[in-house]
Amino acid sequence: MGLIHPDASAKTLWDVIIALVIVYSVIMTTYRIAFAVQATGSLAGLDVLVDLVFAADILVTFNTAAADPDGLLLIDRGAIAKAYLASWFPVDFLSTVPIDRIVLTASPGAAEEGLLLRAFKLIRAVRLVRLARIARLVTQSGIVDRVETGLGLHPAVFKVLKLFLLMFFFAHLFACGLYGGSDCASSAASASSASVSPGALCWVDKYCQSDGACLDERDPYMHYLASLYYSFAIMTTIGY
Repeated sequence: MGLIHPDASAKTLWDVIIALVIVYSVIMTTYRIAFAVQATGSLAGLDVLVDLVFAADILVTFNTAAADPDGLLLIDRGAIAKAYLASWFPVDFLSTVPIDRIVLTASPGAAEEGLLLRAFKLIRAVRLVRLARIARLVTQSGIVDRVETGLGLHPAVFKVLKLFLLMFFFAHLFACGLYGGSDCASSAASASSASVSPGALCWVDKYCQSDGACLDERDPYMHYLASLYYSFAIMTTIGY
């Protein structure tokens, strides 16, 4: 098997796929951590596919010519492997191993009970290391410039598109923090172990419509939409 040139069109396409998979993974991981949602059915299968894609990316990186500090391409596999192992490999490996699924398999109740729930969330948060892969793609492959050239968009249009995508991404992160960082995420656990009713310490139970339907009676998806709405309101207006 020959080495892959970092500027090859196939490598650019692969980098785009990896970037999209990373964004999907980070969005879903933060959503599940904040709103205590477990992947089931086809989504669980998609998570396995995502892990396989990341594992494949490690193999691709081992077989891609890399630039040395002087800007010259390394074409010796030993030198490429040594450079990769000493730089981004630990990050890539840590973000690929499904630690959360391993823990969940070993302790089925970890995602449901008090302190175990908090520990499980911290373990799952390790997957957010995948954000560092975006940094590697941007700094080493110049993927943003190559995508802009490939799409053939006007630079101003491309900048506006990037702005909207970044705004939605940060609004999503803020929404997850708004909900998960409050007492909403632990209200159910508190209700089962103390004299606190579900949602009593959470802003969600104060959000009711004119017909009397309150948000705490809805599913996590509606909680997310409400949090996302407030995130955009805070980011784009005076906050209400």
